[in-house]
Amino acid sequence: MTISGTDQAGIDSYVSSERQRAMDELAKFLVANGLGREGGLFGSRRAVRWRSFSARFH
Repeated sequence: MTISGTDQAGIDSYVSSERQRAMDELAKFLVANGLGREGGLFGSRRAVRWRSFSARFH
């Protein structure tokens, strides 16, 4: 992707910050809906799969 005035480092930084923002927003949503508590999403086997999946993007 080539846009006047941008470089690869700037693009990478933007993508990284957007990825972190999306993960933070998702975490807030899950907690707000009771899926971040013990016995919810993060208290189950799905949590292991979720952490494994989300780790690929960090």
